Amino acid sequence: PQEIIPFAAQLIGHLAAQVCQIADSSTGDDDEDDGTECAAMGSMATIISILQACAGCTDPSDGAETQRRMQLFGSIAESLLPLMGRLLHPAGVDFIDEALEILSYLTFYGPSPIPQSLWLVF
Repeated sequence: PQEIIPFAAQLIGHLAAQVCQIADSSTGDDDEDDGTECAAMGSMATIISILQACAGCTDPSDGAETQRRMQLFGSIAESLLPLMGRLLHPAGVDFIDEALEILSYLTFYGPSPIPQSLWLVF
């Protein structure tokens, strides 16, 4: 899991853009939407897995490690803002559990105080 950390922000940014693109391309056809919903769910699960890997810390008492993790989650939060804006509104109700899990990672491991940009998704 530690090997993914240098690429986490960029990878999450691409996955978040993919989920937004899937949401934009939703046609209203139930059969087709089932496939796109599965793809979106897979991307969301991958985002959460990457966040879990980034949250792991080898030594929680290491202040420098904690600072690096806060910076990492701050940059990840910026790339997730468009996606979170979609998921935390009525149209994103199908993914509310995943959205809240992502939000919990961003608020717990991110910079303190919580950045103003993250408050804007509410």
